[in-house]
Amino acid sequence: MQDAKHGKGTYYDGVSKIFYDGDFENDQFHGQGVWMRKGNGVYKGNLEFGLSHGYGEIVYEDGTKYKGDWYRDLRHGHGKYTYSNGDSYEGNWIMGNLNDNSAVVVYNDKSKYVGGYKNDMKNGPGKFYQDGVSKGQTRNYKFNLEDGIN
Repeated sequence: MQDAKHGKGTYYDGVSKIFYDGDFENDQFHGQGVWMRKGNGVYKGNLEFGLSHGYGEIVYEDGTKYKGDWYRDLRHGHGKYTYSNGDSYEGNWIMGNLNDNSAVVVYNDKSKYVGGYKNDMKNGPGKFYQDGVSKGQTRNYKFNLEDGIN
C-alpha cells in the first residue's frame, strides 16, 4: 500500500472519536498500542490488524476492567474481569465467555466461589466461601442454578 501508515505513530478520528498511539502495519493498528474509543474505553496492549489480540488490558467507561488474553477482540485465554463494584471473575475464557472448571469469583462482600463455570454461568461442582470461614460449602450448579442436594 502506498502512503500506508507503518511503524510507530498516532491517529485521531474526530468523527468516530477514536484515538490511537502505537504501532501500525499496512495502515492498521498492529503491535503494541493504546487506543481510546468514545463509548467503549481505553485499551492498552497487543493488537493484530486492528483487533485486540494477545495480552491486553481494557478499562471501560463505567470502570469495569479486564486484564488478560484476547483473540480477535474477544476475551480468550486466562484473564480477570473486574466490575466497578469490586466483583471479579478470573479463569480461562473461550471466545468471550468464562469457561473454567476452577474459576475464582470474588464478590465485593469478600465471599468467594471457586468452581466450574461454563458460558459465563456457574456449572458443575464448586465451593462457596463466606468472609472469615475457612471451609467452603460444596455446591453443585447447572446453568447458574443450584442443582441436586447441596
